[in-house]
Amino acid sequence: METIHETSTDHLIKILFVDDEENVLRSLRRLFATDNVFDVKLANSGKEALEIIKNEPNIGIIVSDQKMPGMSGVDFLEQAKNIIPDAPRMLITGYPDINVMEDAMNRGGACMFIKKPWEDEKLTQVIREAAQQFILKKENRRLQDIVLQQNDELQNWNSKLEQNVEEQTREITRLLENEKLLSARATAAAKAEKEKVTELEQSYEELESIASELDKARSDLEEANREIKEASIQMVQNEKMSALGEMTAGVAHELNQPLNAVKLISQDILRDIAKDRFDKEYLADDLKEIVGEVDRMSTIIDHMRLFSRRTVDDGVAEADVNSAVEGVFKLLGKQLTNHNILVTKDMAPDLPPVSIDQIRLEQVLVNIINNARQALESFCKEEMKIEIRSCLEENKKGNMVAVYIKDNAGGVPEDIKVKIFEPFYTTKRPGKGTGLGLSISSKIVADANGKINLDVEEGIGSTFGVLLPVRESTDDDKSDENQDIAE
Repeated sequence: METIHETSTDHLIKILFVDDEENVLRSLRRLFATDNVFDVKLANSGKEALEIIKNEPNIGIIVSDQKMPGMSGVDFLEQAKNIIPDAPRMLITGYPDINVMEDAMNRGGACMFIKKPWEDEKLTQVIREAAQQFILKKENRRLQDIVLQQNDELQNWNSKLEQNVEEQTREITRLLENEKLLSARATAAAKAEKEKVTELEQSYEELESIASELDKARSDLEEANREIKEASIQMVQNEKMSALGEMTAGVAHELNQPLNAVKLISQDILRDIAKDRFDKEYLADDLKEIVGEVDRMSTIIDHMRLFSRRTVDDGVAEADVNSAVEGVFKLLGKQLTNHNILVTKDMAPDLPPVSIDQIRLEQVLVNIINNARQALESFCKEEMKIEIRSCLEENKKGNMVAVYIKDNAGGVPEDIKVKIFEPFYTTKRPGKGTGLGLSISSKIVADANGKINLDVEEGIGSTFGVLLPVRESTDDDKSDENQDIAE
């Protein structure tokens, strides 16, 4: 397939789009061909795209459709990853599926997922960010090559210097032997000095060897820490996506209600128009109601998008516990209602913020509430209840904001309670749980200097308490407060 630029494209970033639909490729070509940043390559199939990559291994970005004849997008990205591992890889799909996404990340190394139909502005932003990553990675590799070259030159200079020192030492020794002008004491002193120099050189070599080993150990430790941190972040994200998958049915029902309302109002408007009983005043009220229902759906969808994003605890985030609880019930409220679970909330007003990312706190609450729901369904109690309470408490560590989640599912047995926060421990059937939910939740809270408590009333129920320290005011916060007072 022909490329967009034929000449003078060495300075452009090559981007490869793969899709079996010509109209999609034409749309992508129109979107990026006029940009003086990309050299666009197009392919109708994974096989054709692999040929392009083999002939042009300096492809900078790969964007592939998932469903294509002959080879899926995940299979293609997996092969492309082996050929050009540095190029960012993205997957376009009209039917998002969590299993496909996991395959794309694990096998194909996909860094981004794009849903059809896309928004040009957002797609352009995603591609430009990927291009920036590619440029930074390429520049980093170039700088590493320069450092390696300079290290080689430095070693050569050191080698030449050592050679010059040895030659001069030999010349001095030859002159001393030829002249025989030094006394026995001078000869002995020179010998002793030479031995000292030799010892110093040996000590220097030993120190260099030790320093080299320490540098390597430090580098290995930094890499291990980075891998552990990345694995931890990915584990948290995978558990979050698993929880989101369990909530899909409830959220779908939550969206279906405003959709039905919009449909009924629209049908009434159409009937009025058809019967020539059009009333502008009623129409304005109906349209306002439609806008309200659309806003309601938008709020639910936006919160799902926020919940699913990948988050990292940077130590400066803050969260409002009551807002986090309300955010959870935007996703879980309808699901709990559909399972005949009565939820009561007693939220203390005006609670101070806590030092934790809002979405990570919601992930902890979602996990605990989902576990309570499953425990209630297994316990088969006629009246299933979940009580949620927030408050401000004081302990040895200072003020703590607490949120307590209580169920009446009979309580956690003692033999399970002692192991409930251990990684990979689960009481669910195979395939129904990873055993990581409470372990990850406990780590998220511990990273924020908080803790999770479990109190059990045997035969009645369990109460999980999430306690988080109040966020301390920073200099910036005090400056903002003073400015508000002055105004």
